[in-house]
Amino acid sequence: MDWPAGVIWVIDRLTDAGYEAYAVGGCVRDWLLKRAPVDWDVATCARPDQVRAALDGARVIETGIKHGTLTAIYGGQAVEVTTFRADGAYTDHRRPDEVRFVSSLRADLSRRDFTINAMAMKPGGAPIDYFGGRADLAARAVRAVGRPETRFAEDALRILRALRFAAQLDFTVEPATARALHDMRSELKHVSAERIYSELKRLLVGPGTARVLLGFPEVLAEAAPFGFYDARLVGRLPEDAVLRLAVMMRGGDVRLGLRKLRADNAATGRAELLAALSKRPTPGDARGALTLLRAAGGTEAARDALAIWRAEGRDVDEAQELVEALIRQNACYRLSDLKVNGRDLIALGVPRGPALGSTLEALLDRVMAGETPNERKALLEAARGMKLGMG
Repeated sequence: MDWPAGVIWVIDRLTDAGYEAYAVGGCVRDWLLKRAPVDWDVATCARPDQVRAALDGARVIETGIKHGTLTAIYGGQAVEVTTFRADGAYTDHRRPDEVRFVSSLRADLSRRDFTINAMAMKPGGAPIDYFGGRADLAARAVRAVGRPETRFAEDALRILRALRFAAQLDFTVEPATARALHDMRSELKHVSAERIYSELKRLLVGPGTARVLLGFPEVLAEAAPFGFYDARLVGRLPEDAVLRLAVMMRGGDVRLGLRKLRADNAATGRAELLAALSKRPTPGDARGALTLLRAAGGTEAARDALAIWRAEGRDVDEAQELVEALIRQNACYRLSDLKVNGRDLIALGVPRGPALGSTLEALLDRVMAGETPNERKALLEAARGMKLGMG
């Protein structure tokens, strides 16, 4: 893989100005794994004012100046540039109270979380690896830099990050780090719900997710209100974080659980719907498939329910065919599919309010049951009969 031109430009400009500069962290890990890095980070001995001067010609944004971080944008590429630093105490279990700029790359890498994230590299050069990151990549292991207890005490979110990397990369957690995860799991109480939710969403969609769920249930129970779930079933589900959360939380109050994690309203509503749909019986005929589509409110959630049932081992082939056939036919299963609407019924004399809604629902029931065709004239006639029946 080629390095982005913007990253090469940043490193070259800093180097030409007389400073050490290296790509560091996750981008090096991903490049060594032959995975396209999402973000590129550069570490340098240059202080922030020196970085700004050296990168004349790029747009430079002060994204974290307190911690020595600037973001340079060159040729459409964003590169985060941070001065070599040593961290002070982490009294809030999240960020260091203070940072001290240092001149040593090794000192900078020593403060990082895991060995696979503590390597540095220049374009065309060999990785600089003081802590055995390449060996751990080869062994497919997540290992803390230094004492894991120290790393997790600094930032308790690293407990979940270790599991997230194990799930995403399909790695194991090496024994000392794994013991510290278990022993220090209560430290997750210091981590905000938003940060936990962000990590969980990524942890739940990796090839190693099932193995992580099986190996660290107590740690995950500390992070989120899951209740009982089948880890192997979760691993068979599509790699969709909200869908998997729905299945993991369906034994309890899904809405409350996701509210505690500060999930957004769309994710919460979708998970609650999928949890409810997953408990329904598998449709055995066209009426049942229509009912599923109606309860799902559309095709996406209905297909998600089928995926959950398939992962559970249910025979859903016939139900899948029925649902897909109805979708192709543009079958009527929503109020918006009816060939009449509220204005039509009001013109017919149906009063506004509950009676209007119940009449539309009754018409939809008749269409889905095959008792009334979804045609305007037939629906208005049926509605007129209902109005007369209401007196």
